[in-house]
Amino acid sequence: MHRKTQGVIYESIARILEEHDINIEKIPVSDEIKRIANELVDLSKNSRHLYKELIVCESNTNKDMEDAAHRLFGDGINWEKIALFLHFAASCYMAYTRGDIVMFVRTVASYFERFHIQEWVENQGGWEALLKANSTAIALGALGAVCLGALIIGGVMYNRRRRK
Repeated sequence: MHRKTQGVIYESIARILEEHDINIEKIPVSDEIKRIANELVDLSKNSRHLYKELIVCESNTNKDMEDAAHRLFGDGINWEKIALFLHFAASCYMAYTRGDIVMFVRTVASYFERFHIQEWVENQGGWEALLKANSTAIALGALGAVCLGALIIGGVMYNRRRRK
């Protein structure tokens, strides 16, 4: 990862932590990592029925991602489904695509527009609502999702400006 990008991410995380009065030094990191891991395992167990339906093959990644989005968001949107979709999309990229990251982010951003996910997030109070609604441990675990969400939102905004 480029040093400038790392700096921007670290500054964003520090700002979010500061805004929510989260002092990282007060949190025993090893305990929190174990706790977050346990919560992710529980989430994974609860989401397994959804994830089993999300099957992808190398030759048709974009179509498979679109099918996954239809299956996940066809009956509604929630934070769990958003996290699951982002995880699935990242897994597809790491396993099969590993190509043009800008194009990949545009593809994921298009699903956020098409399925009105960004609109739902804004109606919930934005990405920061995810941090406010959960405990400190979950909030720290959610920072990755928030940062990815910010990148996707930035990609959407960039695409909109570019089209005009």
